[in-house]
Amino acid sequence: MRDNQINRFAKKFKGSVADDVLKDLCADASSLGLDSAFVAKWTAAPYASKTLCRVGNSNYSAGDFVKSYESVKYPASQAAADLLTDNFKAYYKNKLTIAAEDDLLKNNSDYSNLLKEYVDGSLLYEVSLRKVWDRAAKDTEGLEKYFQDNRANYTWTEPHAKGFLVQAINDSVANLVRERAAQLQGDSVPIILRKEFYGKAIVDRVLVSKGTNAMVDYLMFGGPEAKPSNSKYTVMFMLNPRIINRPEEVSDVKGLVTSDYQNEFQAAWEAELRRKYPVTVNEKVLKKVKPISNKK
Repeated sequence: MRDNQINRFAKKFKGSVADDVLKDLCADASSLGLDSAFVAKWTAAPYASKTLCRVGNSNYSAGDFVKSYESVKYPASQAAADLLTDNFKAYYKNKLTIAAEDDLLKNNSDYSNLLKEYVDGSLLYEVSLRKVWDRAAKDTEGLEKYFQDNRANYTWTEPHAKGFLVQAINDSVANLVRERAAQLQGDSVPIILRKEFYGKAIVDRVLVSKGTNAMVDYLMFGGPEAKPSNSKYTVMFMLNPRIINRPEEVSDVKGLVTSDYQNEFQAAWEAELRRKYPVTVNEKVLKKVKPISNKK
């Protein structure tokens, strides 16, 4: 096999291939094809137990390798034999790579420490996701209650314009949008309007302060005249427009509320961990630890 990495790993980790078994496999692939009959032959005695390759003290049988062809259907041909050869090369290389990784873990402390750090970090991320982040983000009732209980913490320094900014291709479409919107309410407004007036109108939920959006400034704050952001649309207006001085609902400050709510879960989780796993510090040893200097 003309693969430098395979040859290098095979030499280092005592890898070898039973060429006679591989030759028989290729001959059957060429004459029988790669299908259920081929798999049945090489996963039954006496063929299944034949050693196809070795890596270190581990033997890998022909039956183990052939199992991967259970769902394959490839007609008898030299191409089938070539495919089997290429697949075996990848199979053998994988076994050698696993041996190399195991060797690194045993004999390379930097690698094993880095891998352990990665695994521990992944576990911490997954636990944090379940215990804190996802738990807070998906708890809609809890978020709403937290917002209501802490409304005083969520304020703005200046008023915000709130509503749905609509850009329509003409006055007729604009009127149709107004009529349809009057029949809708809540979060369904932009979703339904976008679907029903696709290509004829753009509908965006807005909650912005003055100076953030030129169109909203013109429509809501008495700013200089502005035109729709896309030349295809000639008419723009606000649905359910209002100026509010503080957040009305949790969705107005959802990012902040979610972050604060997550902090509540984080604090509770940390308290639980401290109770379950008490930590003590050896002050005498701590005093002997030299502080890390910032000087280069």
